[in-house]
Amino acid sequence: MARRNTTSSPPPSRSAALAALYSILRHGVAVQPALDKQLGAFCPDVRDKALATELTYGYLRHKGRIDFILHSFLAKPQKLPPLLCIAFGLASYEQLFLDRVPEFATRSWLLHFIRKSWGSGLIRLANAYMTTLQDHLVHLHEEDFYRQDACSVVTFWSRFYSLPSWIVSLWIRAYGEKRAHYLAQTQLLPAFLGLRINPMHYEADALLQGIGNRPELTTIGKWGIGCERNQARHVFSNLDNLYSQGCLSKQSLAAQQVMHFLQVDHLRGPIWDVCAGHGGKTCFLLERSS
Repeated sequence: MARRNTTSSPPPSRSAALAALYSILRHGVAVQPALDKQLGAFCPDVRDKALATELTYGYLRHKGRIDFILHSFLAKPQKLPPLLCIAFGLASYEQLFLDRVPEFATRSWLLHFIRKSWGSGLIRLANAYMTTLQDHLVHLHEEDFYRQDACSVVTFWSRFYSLPSWIVSLWIRAYGEKRAHYLAQTQLLPAFLGLRINPMHYEADALLQGIGNRPELTTIGKWGIGCERNQARHVFSNLDNLYSQGCLSKQSLAAQQVMHFLQVDHLRGPIWDVCAGHGGKTCFLLERSS
């Protein structure tokens, strides 16, 4: 795609998120590897890394709702360049879900990005879209907006809760409408940040005692911890140092639950890793080896 260097690039966090989302949605790259690559390229600052991560995961979590908004406010979004649609969607996510990002900041990076990438021909469309988005912002958080055209329950939940319609249908058949509705609602909640204390680290016991029985934490076994992402730095004031020193690592709660269920703390003998994935299970085992 030809680019015109007529103005500045978007901020690093948006550049990283746009590039990661394009790799994920157009080329099928897994989310975390795609994001890690772009964070290394665009975001040396930890604050930019955090925002880019929130933008990427948040956009994907709400993509069904965002796609419906795009099709409601743009005449033929499917005919626009794919990266432009992602940019419109990312701008929509910022204004819908990131209260601290002012509208003018979102509009500014979006217009600069469009002008640099495709010239001035699409600026009027972008301005009109952002204005329409702001005019309807309150209604976009209400369920009625997604019930347009007297759609079915399956279609409405698919739009509002950002779920494939076949999953909604499957849940309703398997669990009934009440239970399925509860499951759909939980999909909008951000996943807990999974953390793992390294029991071999010399500060492990002190760290464990320091966090105590805080109600905002979910624990798995003795060393597994889960919390909301925005709470992690309140619980661990020196979080980055704990990461760099090997005292604390990120690992999904689901992976830790599996390891706890399998009682791997009691395993003896050599361990053969036939997965070689990115879940951190081998490190989990190494940290518990004597």
